[in-house]
Amino acid sequence: MDQQDNKAQSSNQNQGAQQEADDEEIMIPITTLTKISNYVDRYFVRFYKVYTNESKQCLNQYAFQHTNKLCLIGLAPEHDIIANKKTITKVSYDKVYSGDMQKLVKGKKKKGGIKSTPDKTIGEIFCDDGSVYQVKGVIDGNIIELNDNLFTNPQWITEYPDSKGYLGIINIGKKAKLQNRNVLNKEQYQQVLSGVDIEVVKAQSKLEKQDEMEEEEDENDNQVDQD
Repeated sequence: MDQQDNKAQSSNQNQGAQQEADDEEIMIPITTLTKISNYVDRYFVRFYKVYTNESKQCLNQYAFQHTNKLCLIGLAPEHDIIANKKTITKVSYDKVYSGDMQKLVKGKKKKGGIKSTPDKTIGEIFCDDGSVYQVKGVIDGNIIELNDNLFTNPQWITEYPDSKGYLGIINIGKKAKLQNRNVLNKEQYQQVLSGVDIEVVKAQSKLEKQDEMEEEEDENDNQVDQD
């Protein structure tokens, strides 16, 4: 009996250790962004969403996916604010939530939050020339953090757009993949910036995905035949 109890206790300890490891894996050490200049390139995959308005201003945003499936969202370098080096006077998230985000998010796995969609306005950026820009959610998921450091340091958006100037963190789910969503990867985004029509890029991406699926099916069929 003692031997069985010891095995059960050891098994529970291993499961507990694995659970803690899983919990730690889903966290993004955001503070590291201020210390390592190439942190994003090392640990994130870059995706982009093309936005514009009636005035044909570039309002593109990014979603950088971490290996733990949490995503940073913010303004792309081509966004009108950054491209024109505008002076930001205020950042507001009142469009989506004006309370304490920590009260909506629970546990190390960051469950809860506020629903995000590509067309949902999650904030506004005010500039000294009187212009106001809406910030979109970029991707489907749950907003688990809004960067309230921008309240006192709004200039970070233009000075450090892909690090300290991020706007929020979105949890897309541990098994989700951004490349399967309506965003452009870095190569596709560069094609759009170079003048290739975005619909052409999307169509090409769809064909590539179909080819990948067919190749995967062929591999599975070959594996079955070998078995």
